[in-house]
Amino acid sequence: MLLLEIALWRDVKTLSAYKPQRGRRLGADYVSREFLSKAEKDLPHRVGKRFSAAVRSCFLFEEETKDTTEFEQRMFFKKNVVEPLERIG
Repeated sequence: MLLLEIALWRDVKTLSAYKPQRGRRLGADYVSREFLSKAEKDLPHRVGKRFSAAVRSCFLFEEETKDTTEFEQRMFFKKNVVEPLERIG
């Protein structure tokens, strides 16, 4: 979420088009899907492919690393988020 906020220069509270009824919360899956869609649509032309791909990897982390070891999860994050962000500059 933080990388998405940085890329769009907007607070995450202002990014969601859906406004829940008072006292109800949005489900994590809904929020994640909505923000992933926004990132895929809006980020590449704003911040470039590397930053966009890093944001996408963060949103898909759980799905992409399901049934993997902690070491494999850390390597996925390093390869798909940390290293691409290091190359931006």
